[in-house]
Amino acid sequence: MKEIKFSNHANVKLLILKKHGIIINEDFVKEVIIFSNKVEKGWHNKERMVA
Repeated sequence: MKEIKFSNHANVKLLILKKHGIIINEDFVKEVIIFSNKVEKGWHNKERMVA
């Protein structure tokens, strides 16, 4: 599996959630992606894992 990298946009979203009292860190997001159990066709018909 490719390395999971977080964009600046993703990091800003995590900070916004934190300000609203929703604590979600990068490790949690990575686990959801790695252990997801559904595959969907995404942009340009690429497969992506969905929780």
